[in-house]
Amino acid sequence: MKTGQTVQDAGELSFEDTNAVSEWAVEYLSKAVSLGFLKGMPENRLEPAGAVSRAQAAAMLNRFLKSAA
Repeated sequence: MKTGQTVQDAGELSFEDTNAVSEWAVEYLSKAVSLGFLKGMPENRLEPAGAVSRAQAAAMLNRFLKSAA
């Protein structure tokens, strides 16, 4: 996260399964989506209880590192 950005700057989550996200995680996931680190799954789903594949984790890490450069 670049200097000056806070978790509270995040927008609303608009995925079909947003209601399945734990209350404590909503702000953090919103920020990750607004910064482009997290794109979600097909059919506008987030799948918060699903497993993350190695490829998905690498893609998120790659987006984060590119934003920090």
